[in-house]
Amino acid sequence: MAPNELYQYSTLNALMEDVYHDGIPVSAVSKSGNHGLGTFKDMDGEMVIIDSTVYQMQAGGTIAEADPNTPVPFVQTTNFSPTITKEVPSISKDGLTAALDELAPKAKNHFISVRMDGVFDTVTARTVAKKTPEQKGRSLAENQVVKTWHGVKGTLIGFRSPEFSQGLSVAGSHIHLISEDRKMGGHVLDFQAHNIKLQIAVIKNMHLELPENDEFAAAKLVQTDEDIKAVEG
Repeated sequence: MAPNELYQYSTLNALMEDVYHDGIPVSAVSKSGNHGLGTFKDMDGEMVIIDSTVYQMQAGGTIAEADPNTPVPFVQTTNFSPTITKEVPSISKDGLTAALDELAPKAKNHFISVRMDGVFDTVTARTVAKKTPEQKGRSLAENQVVKTWHGVKGTLIGFRSPEFSQGLSVAGSHIHLISEDRKMGGHVLDFQAHNIKLQIAVIKNMHLELPENDEFAAAKLVQTDEDIKAVEG
């Protein structure tokens, strides 16, 4: 794909309706972009794509390059080429929206790819444990490991999605962490940082690929904001 176009496979509300047993292989994800996030078959951990490498971050604490053959039921990725770079003296998860609005004031209804590099004062992140057949996507909050780290040198990777995309993706900021030593990471619930390098690009073109399987065909893809916020934090 061209730089700063969004490729997405499947939808967030499909994950919530248990459409996560199949998908495209990691090898295909690797070809679709150099920056992104997602999950793996049976929700087995969190995905982060940084500098074209796909990492799998599992609830047991293991972080490794993902197996090229592993199915991916949901992913968002882009060939990230930052158009705005700024050294930010102070930023938090709650303040990220305001920071993005300041840098890209006309992008309220666009997707924005986001990368932050530096030493983070604190980061709280979760990793999801692999689903059993009895568990459902909406039980995500009951099937995760949450950790808080201090003084983490690393990178936050993700996207800010417009409000109209809720259900298709996560409206607002969806960010994953990976530390420089590749020992810490996950879906970011909160962070605080000073003197961070913030890079962004506004996305104007989106490519959406939908699954072709019985699970997706039968799914009822309707959730409320409350359902999604309870799952994604």
